[in-house]
Amino acid sequence: MKTNRPFARASIAFSLFALSCATQHAHAADWRWLNANNQPRPIAIQAAKQLVAADSDGLSPPDYEASKIESALAAASKAPLAPEEAAKLDEQLTQSVLRYANELHHGRIDPKTIRENYTPDARPPFDANALLTQALATGDLQPLWQAATPKAPMYEELRTELQRYLRLRAHPAWGSPLPALPKAATIRPMQEWSGLPLLAQRLAALGYLPASAPQDSRKLTPELQQAISSYQKHHSLKQSGLFDRATSESINITPTERAAQIAQTLERLRWAPLQQAQRMIVVNIPEYRLRAYTLYNYKAIETLPINVIVGRARSNPTPLFNKDMQRVEFSPFWNVPPSILRKEMLPRIQNDPDYIRRGNYEIVGSNGKKVELSPEALAGLANGSMRVRQRPGRGNALGGVKFIFPNNQNIYLHHTSSPGLFKREARAMSHGCVRVEEPKLLAKFVLHDNPEWTEQRISTAIDKHAGGAVQLKQPIPVIITYLTTVIGEDKNLYFLPDVYGQDKLLQRALEKRPK
Repeated sequence: MKTNRPFARASIAFSLFALSCATQHAHAADWRWLNANNQPRPIAIQAAKQLVAADSDGLSPPDYEASKIESALAAASKAPLAPEEAAKLDEQLTQSVLRYANELHHGRIDPKTIRENYTPDARPPFDANALLTQALATGDLQPLWQAATPKAPMYEELRTELQRYLRLRAHPAWGSPLPALPKAATIRPMQEWSGLPLLAQRLAALGYLPASAPQDSRKLTPELQQAISSYQKHHSLKQSGLFDRATSESINITPTERAAQIAQTLERLRWAPLQQAQRMIVVNIPEYRLRAYTLYNYKAIETLPINVIVGRARSNPTPLFNKDMQRVEFSPFWNVPPSILRKEMLPRIQNDPDYIRRGNYEIVGSNGKKVELSPEALAGLANGSMRVRQRPGRGNALGGVKFIFPNNQNIYLHHTSSPGLFKREARAMSHGCVRVEEPKLLAKFVLHDNPEWTEQRISTAIDKHAGGAVQLKQPIPVIITYLTTVIGEDKNLYFLPDVYGQDKLLQRALEKRPK
């Protein structure tokens, strides 16, 4: 049975236990965290430690009164609390643990408030109340923490990286800023610059420069150049090995800011329904990458990374949502979206009557029949009663295949007639749909349960522009998400650009939410 997962509002107004111990008349037997002497049970100390370390999962300890609870428990360990104080502490700890568990599992805000429109998945609902009741009965909170922690791909690896950056917050290498670059704005091999020793310290602290390497040279040595190149690779920068302005701005971002960026990704991994089927497809906008996953023993194993092109940031951003892929269409028509027809194509048709023929387009009436170009047809295109579509074949904007997951935004995955665009690093350049670089590999993954569609048959259908529509025997979830930190195929951490400004929206939403 599907249930609506609680998000921000639910985590603030979360369902609490009916605690009779909330009043001064509560009996000691009703208290959950304290013993008969009004002193903390070991499980209370465990809970407080978990709340204090909430930042290890990208959450905020003050949201759960962590320090206040820890201090109160420490005081209670030394001297028994009065009944009224014991009741208050007991209730506060219960509320904080429930809020922490719900936010760890579901997230802190409703993603729809920042235009990330994910629907609840079909997993069994997470019942923090029941799990806490069980934990208090057994004296063991681990089953609650384990159930609350997301099982999403990359979550544990990113959590480990977050803890590393949290430890770097106090590192002296970020105690002062790098000096200004010279007018040339680029430090070249063996060039001297006063900021290189501090730069070397930062690169060593981040793990890009061996700790044994000299860190006091004022020259850009080959070893330091290699470290800069590695840093650039993992921070979405041009991998030149030279220290330029973009690299300077990037490495001036503090570990605290980087930790916040990782924490935002952990937040998003709580929202996205990433484990609702045996196989799934995840498109990550900032990475310009599609990943296909197969679930083995409740763990998502990546089986297919493919480069993609996504929507333009300002005019046509690809929407963030999830739907089930239901069919594949080989040799598709491209039905030109009304917005593209009106803004881009119609003026060209009006100025060049041969535009329709050269582009292998045709005009279609409301009855679905082909219409010849005429003043009446132009009027129909202008008022929306007629449309334009591009015939299948060479030059078709969708290439040889289209992957359909029905949605209100008319977004789909497809091949392209311009594969050279995949050579670009920044690939936010479509009208909103997602273009895939390796359509044959994706089709093979998608049609796994359709054995009659062999690798050879798929290749023929795409290359020879033949085939038609294929209904999937088992729908495949497609999740279009927005993660600006990822673990790459090399198991290293990568920081990605905030292409659509979604990280800024998320940060503002987190800052504005009720405490």
